[in-house]
Amino acid sequence: NKGFIQDVVRAMLSEATKTPEKPKAKYEVMDQFQRFDQNGDGVIDKQELARVLKHLDANVWSDQSIGQIMTVADTNKDGKIQFDEFLEWIFGKSDGRSGVMSKLEHHMTAASVACDLEDPDDLLEQLQGWRQYVDMGCLRVLPPECCTKTCEALVRLILNSSKLLESSALRPAYGCCRQIRAILQAVEQLLDESSRQHIQRIGVSTSRTAIKGFTVERSDGLRYSTGPLPTQWEPLGVGERVVEVSGTAAAVTAASSRRGSPAPDGRRTSSPAPDDPIVGTLTLVTNLGRKLDFQSALGAQGTPFQFKAPEGEEIEQLSFSNRTCTGVKTVPVVVSWTTQQVTTVRRDFQKIAKCFWPLLLKLAFKMGPKYGNYALLEGRRLGLDVTAPAAAVSTAVGKVPSCWDVSAMGGLGPSGIPTISVAGVTLSEADARHMQELLNMTFERFSLPPDEVGKAKVPIALQLVKASRLQNWNCWGGYSARIAEIREELATMSRDGCSFQFLSDPKTSNHMEALSSSLDDESNSRWLFHAISMEGSKAVLREDFDIDTAGAEDGMLYGRGIYLTEWCSEVDRMTCEDEEGLRCMLLCRTTLGRVWRDEALLPDKVNLIHQCTGGEYHGVLGDRQEKSPGCARDFVVYDRNQVYPEFVLWYRRVYD
Repeated sequence: NKGFIQDVVRAMLSEATKTPEKPKAKYEVMDQFQRFDQNGDGVIDKQELARVLKHLDANVWSDQSIGQIMTVADTNKDGKIQFDEFLEWIFGKSDGRSGVMSKLEHHMTAASVACDLEDPDDLLEQLQGWRQYVDMGCLRVLPPECCTKTCEALVRLILNSSKLLESSALRPAYGCCRQIRAILQAVEQLLDESSRQHIQRIGVSTSRTAIKGFTVERSDGLRYSTGPLPTQWEPLGVGERVVEVSGTAAAVTAASSRRGSPAPDGRRTSSPAPDDPIVGTLTLVTNLGRKLDFQSALGAQGTPFQFKAPEGEEIEQLSFSNRTCTGVKTVPVVVSWTTQQVTTVRRDFQKIAKCFWPLLLKLAFKMGPKYGNYALLEGRRLGLDVTAPAAAVSTAVGKVPSCWDVSAMGGLGPSGIPTISVAGVTLSEADARHMQELLNMTFERFSLPPDEVGKAKVPIALQLVKASRLQNWNCWGGYSARIAEIREELATMSRDGCSFQFLSDPKTSNHMEALSSSLDDESNSRWLFHAISMEGSKAVLREDFDIDTAGAEDGMLYGRGIYLTEWCSEVDRMTCEDEEGLRCMLLCRTTLGRVWRDEALLPDKVNLIHQCTGGEYHGVLGDRQEKSPGCARDFVVYDRNQVYPEFVLWYRRVYD
C-alpha cells in the first residue's frame, strides 16, 4: 500500500513540474490567488487567508495552522503573500519537490502508514493535512491527471482502511470519512466547473444575401445582440465554448446605411442599420471541434476575417462594423480541461465514490439519522444508487391533501391511499393567472454592470406557458413524516425554554392561498422556488422522482444542500431551454423548522451543516443583504424530505 501511494505521488510530482510553463496554468494559479485576495489589492494577508479557509472548515483550519502557512509562504516576512511567493509556495523553486506536492507526498504516505499500523487517530491527522493542501488549491492549479491520481490513491486507502474504521471509535472514524469527502468534493467541484456553461446558445438572423443579426445568450439570460432578433438558434452543449471565429465580409451595396454605436472596447464605430447586413458568412468553432456555419444563400462574398481566443479563454462577444467582424471579446475559463480529460477524471471520481459511499453511509447512520440522511443527499447528488438502511426508513404516510384531485390518481383505495402513486394535474386558467401574478411579483430584473449598459439585454419578465400540480404519494409521505418530526422537535424545544423565531413570510406565501394551498405554520413551512435540470423536468411524473438528483446546479456557499429562493428570477438564471424554447422551475413546500440565520459573506459551512444534521437546527437562512446589497436570500435544507415539489412551471423569458 505504501509503495503504491509513493508511485502515485511520484506521478503527481512529474505532472506538477510541467505545470508552471503552461499559459493556461498561469491563469489558473492567478485565479486561485485571487480567491484568497478578496479585496483585490494584489496581496493575501492573514485575515483574508483565514476568512477563506475557515469558510471551508473552521475545525480543520485553526489560527495556528493558518499562521504556519503564512510563515512558510511569506518569504520576505512583510506579513503578506505576493503572487510570486504564492507561486513558489505552490510549485517550489525549480523541481516542484519543495512546493505543496512535497507536503502532499508526506501526508499521503503517512496516511498509508497509519492505515497499515491500524492507528485511526494518526490516520485522521494525516487526512486533515492532506485535505488542507487540497483546500489551498493544489488540485485546481495542477493538471487534471493529478485529480486522477488522487482518486487512485483514495481508492487504495479506503479498501485498506474500511475494516479499521468500522471497528474503531465512531467519532474519529467518521471524522476520517469527512476528510476523505472534503478531498473528493474538491475534485467534484472541478468537474462541475469544467462542465459549466458561460454561453448557452448562439442566434443569427439571415437573409438570402447576408447575415443581418447575431446574438450571444449567456446562461444567466444576458444577451449581446447586433441587428435583428435571431431567426435561428444553435445551443452549445455542456462544457462547450466558442474559441474561434471566421468568415467573410458582406458585399457593399449603394443602399447601405450606417449609424454609430459603441464597440466592446467603448469606442464609437459605425455599425449596421436595422436592415443592413453585418457579415456575409460566419463560422464559429468550439473547443470540442464542432463548427457552427451560418451562411447566406450567396455564400462567401468579401474580405475574410478570423479571430481566436487565447489559450484558456473563450469568446463572449463579437463586434461588427462596415459589414464585417472587427474583433472579439474573450473571458477566462478557470477550468479548461479537454473533453477526454473530463471523461477520465469523472470515471475515476465515480469509481472512488462508489467505493467510498457504503462506508460513509454506514458510519453516518451510526452517528444519527440526520447525519445519515445528509450522506444520502450527497450520494444521490453524485448519481449514486444509495439507500438508507432498512431500520432508518420511515414508513409513515400523511393524509391526502384536500387540494389534490384524487380522480387523477384513480381514486382512493380501501386503505385511503391513492390507486395511482403519482399524477400531474394541469392548473385551470384561473389558477394559471394567479401563478403568473406570482411570477410577476417575485421577478426582479438584475442590474447590468456599468460597462455593459447599452450593450446587453436582460430578461424583463417570465411568461408562464403551462403549469401543473404534482401529486406524488411517496414524496408526500416522506414530507409529511418529516413535518411531524420537526413539529415535535420544535414543541420540545419550546417546553425546554429554547427560544427561536419563525421567519417573516417570504413573498410567495400569502399569494398561494388563492390556489387553496395552505402550509403548516407550526413547522415553519414556506413556499419557495427551486431550480430543476432539464433531465429532472422530464422525470417529475415518475414515481421515484427525487429532488436530490433533479435539481439544477445548486450553490456550495452553505455546503451541499437543497437551495431555494423567494425570487423566481434567481432560479431562472440556473435554467436551460428545451427544444420547444421552454424553461422549467419548481415551486415547493419547504419545511424550515428552527432556522440558523447567517449573515457572513463566507460562512463556516461545515458548522452550518453540523448544526442542521447533528444539532438542533433544521435549515439555514443565508442573509447577506446588509453586507452585500442586492444579494438575494438563500434558504438551504439538508434533508430532501423537508421539500415537497408541489408545482412544476414551464415558461419563457421575455426581453425588451
